[in-house]
Amino acid sequence: MGRVCKKGAPVKNSTYDTMLFKLCEKIGIPKFSMHVLRHTFATRCIEAGMKPKMLQTILGHSNIGITMNLYVRTTEDEKQKKIEMIAALKVV
Repeated sequence: MGRVCKKGAPVKNSTYDTMLFKLCEKIGIPKFSMHVLRHTFATRCIEAGMKPKMLQTILGHSNIGITMNLYVRTTEDEKQKKIEMIAALKVV
């Protein structure tokens, strides 16, 4: 899905990637695409407690499975936090 520039013409996603690649090179970090940022955004939203249905709406997916199965990743850090949370529970 492209964005529209001031003149009304769609901006290609590759235009954003080209600019982002140049910025990455300039500051000396590995290159990554705007689509990678979209996946990261989805993962961080879920980690922060956003409801999956809301994230689906924000990302514009017609199917919740696309949002949760293709976009949201489980990070090792988040898995460790959840394991520690469960381990800290007191059994009554």
